[in-house]
Amino acid sequence: MQYQGPFVLDSYYKDLDLVPPARRSLTAGGELWYGRYKGFNADEDASIAVWNERSVPTYEDCRHVATAAGIETVDTHDLEEGQTVCVLTDEGRIARLKLVNKGFDEWGFDATVWDN
Repeated sequence: MQYQGPFVLDSYYKDLDLVPPARRSLTAGGELWYGRYKGFNADEDASIAVWNERSVPTYEDCRHVATAAGIETVDTHDLEEGQTVCVLTDEGRIARLKLVNKGFDEWGFDATVWDN
């Protein structure tokens, strides 16, 4: 496990490969950001996918859905607190983000980022 704890996503690029995940420009490795009109966005070699099962996804579950069904944008209008988003980072790590605070300009998650 690389990181487990709170994670806030807002309009600034965030890098889930840092410990703890933090703000970082796209050119420096930032891969995930929130746009009020686009939703959650994964850039570069990253991908994102909503976990639509009731169970808590494992590393393998998140790896599978983020690689097989991963996309660049998740519409946030359909997300509710308690739902989980899986991410494949641009450095190949897998992250599980459980939504705990649905905000207007920032979203709070309980994050788990697994090491490669």
